[in-house]
Amino acid sequence: MLVVAAVFAILGLTQCQKLPSFDLLEEFRVPESRGVRRVDGSQPEAVAFRVNPAIHLRKTMSDVYPDGLPSDYSVIATFKVTKDTAKKSWDLWQVSDPKGQEQVGLRFQGDTHSLDFFYTSPYGSQMLRTFHGVEKLFDGEWHKLALSVKGSKVKLLIDCEEVSVETIDEPRPVINRGYTSIVKRAARDRSVSVDLQQMEVSCDPEKAYSEGCCELSSVCGGYAEIGLTAGRASCKCLHGQPGVQGPPGPKGHRGLPGVSGDTGRLGNWGIRGKTGEYGNIGETGPKGEKGIKGEKGMRGLWGQVGDRGPKGLKGLKGAAGFKGVRGPPGDIGETGKQGEVVS
Repeated sequence: MLVVAAVFAILGLTQCQKLPSFDLLEEFRVPESRGVRRVDGSQPEAVAFRVNPAIHLRKTMSDVYPDGLPSDYSVIATFKVTKDTAKKSWDLWQVSDPKGQEQVGLRFQGDTHSLDFFYTSPYGSQMLRTFHGVEKLFDGEWHKLALSVKGSKVKLLIDCEEVSVETIDEPRPVINRGYTSIVKRAARDRSVSVDLQQMEVSCDPEKAYSEGCCELSSVCGGYAEIGLTAGRASCKCLHGQPGVQGPPGPKGHRGLPGVSGDTGRLGNWGIRGKTGEYGNIGETGPKGEKGIKGEKGMRGLWGQVGDRGPKGLKGLKGAAGFKGVRGPPGDIGETGKQGEVVS
């Protein structure tokens, strides 16, 4: 019997790889179903659907999973529970046999704020693994749940963070017959109402780890864009409008002196600054010491003839000159006139 189950598991996984993921919102035709209301999603542009408690979302296995549910898979859901639903017990996802016996599923326990993963062992007995520490899923905010079932481990991630790992039995046979349901309430409870934005089952158990959470405002404290880094979705946070300035906080304690930093490299020459204004004239300094006598300078060049000066004042009478040298004899003079006879 185990050999047959293993053969079915290999066959189911091989065929499942042709269609690795199943969008359950589309498979169940949730947007067109009566009793489903369109609501705002986790972001302004996102669309979600509020499932009315009166609606029963159930399909045959062959309608949703043509090759059956493989032994290894991922379940991924982005959702928000209402305040009333947070106190109830309900199944987010479930698979049952043709007689209605539960085979595998995820059940929220509102009274204990825990999450149950139940499955059928290879020997036909019902098995249960309970995840604790998942209280945030019941707080009425948007969250992303990702469950990875692979080999002997089942791992739970909430908002892209692994929160718990449990051991399970293997091998588990491929489930081909029966029914599958989403957001299934207990028979006694009709007040379950859940907002669904994403509901997906993938044949790849690692997809639970490759999914990003950029659609959740808690990732960045605002909204984000999706990018890919090393094969995994990552978020680039987008800043919104600045909020109102908060009140000043209390004065902090004085910090310890920091360690001296390394000596910085010599910087480039800066641009020459503008010439500054003239400063005030300083006080007269003290008289300096007598300098050393300088050497005799060279004779200067003749200067140009200057302009004639103004007429000077009449000088004083000069002193008597020396007796001159006797001059040469003069020429014979002319004969004089005849003189008169005196009687």
